[in-house]
Order: sequence, then C-alpha cells, then structure tokens
Amino acid sequence: MQPLPLRLRRSSKKAAAQDDGLIPFESVYVASNLTDTAATINAKLDQGLHVVVSGGIYQIEEPLRLHTEGQVLLGIGMATLICAAGNTVIDVA
Repeated sequence: MQPLPLRLRRSSKKAAAQDDGLIPFESVYVASNLTDTAATINAKLDQGLHVVVSGGIYQIEEPLRLHTEGQVLLGIGMATLICAAGNTVIDVA
C-alpha cells in the first residue's frame, strides 16, 4: 500500500500559487504534549519545519514563532494551547 501524501494548505497565497500545496512529510514535525515544550516546538519551527500539534493540552511558556513564509502550524485531535505565563501563544511575523 502506498503512503498518502500529507496535504496541508500553506499560509500564504503567494506560496500556494507557486506549487501544488503538497508538503513532504520529511518537512513536518509532529509535536506531542507528552514530550514537547514551546522551546522544542520553536526549535523545529526555526529549522523551517512545518509543525502538526497532536491532540492534548500544551502549556506554552513562550510564544510559538512562525517567521518563515508559508510555514504551517496545524492542530489536530483537540490540540489545546494554553499560555502558561500570560504570554502570547502564537507569534506570526
């Protein structure tokens, strides 16, 4: 059985117009509330990876920073992001 490609819509109309909207899974990091913190998720975002936030409650102690054009942050399965220190949860530049 062939694996299905992960199809995510990019956050930029410009980026979407330049390609077919498919993102190879090698370019995606799947976060877990059991092992990931804002720092580990930000490290993946800083590497230019797209991030899928799996279901669970995340105590976000610093903003998740999306500063790469066309980068995707996708929550699935009841992913809940809670600001743990009165901070912004997501910072998009």
